[in-house]
Amino acid sequence: MLTQSQLAYLWRPACTGPFVTIRPPGAGKWQVRGAAREAFQALAQTFQAYGYSTRYADTGAYVCRDKVGRPGVKSNYAYGIAADSNWQSNPYGTRRTDRPAGLNQAIIGIRTNNGRQVFNNGIFWRSGPDPMHDELVCSPQD
Repeated sequence: MLTQSQLAYLWRPACTGPFVTIRPPGAGKWQVRGAAREAFQALAQTFQAYGYSTRYADTGAYVCRDKVGRPGVKSNYAYGIAADSNWQSNPYGTRRTDRPAGLNQAIIGIRTNNGRQVFNNGIFWRSGPDPMHDELVCSPQD
């Protein structure tokens, strides 16, 4: 799994496309980096397999912004490699989630053709859990 600085380097530049829209189950949508299309389609298929639906009002992805508390350091959203789903039911700073049992484990189990982990989910973070958050942890070449 790549570090945040490695991801920023490999997916640069921030805040530029091309972007594509992925529609996970339900009414939500993710705008993500074009090179990440297949990965986010796999994420959407995993949501589908677990019967998880997104909502339009609180699901999204690309936004050109800095990391929270890190001025001048772009977030993974700025690279189009992170997405949030149903944030009202999966609030930042908690491990509370409306995702079905096993879904988050299945998400981190998504692998590239060369066996690398594709996503990390914020519910597994030791500090500042973020159960709404899924982000790529592999390179565009993977």
